[in-house]
Amino acid sequence: MESDNNKGLRLIRGGPRQMELDFVSDADLEEVVAWQDIQWKANLETARKIEVIENRLKRGAVVTATRYYFDPERRLVRSRKSSAAAGE
Repeated sequence: MESDNNKGLRLIRGGPRQMELDFVSDADLEEVVAWQDIQWKANLETARKIEVIENRLKRGAVVTATRYYFDPERRLVRSRKSSAAAGE
């Protein structure tokens, strides 16, 4: 009965698996730290620029941009491309 349930199955035997040693070095982590630093600086500068735009709009600046718009709810500058064309 048991052999009927296992029809078409076969057991593959192999030798013992070799364990590969892997080390994460300071160089690996240093690269990530550098990218994190760049990202942090970019986020900080973006926040500053958004704040400047918000303040200008509060003081009555008129938006004349045609390719981009400011989304105050999300605090983002967005492209005016349609979302379908952007692949969203």
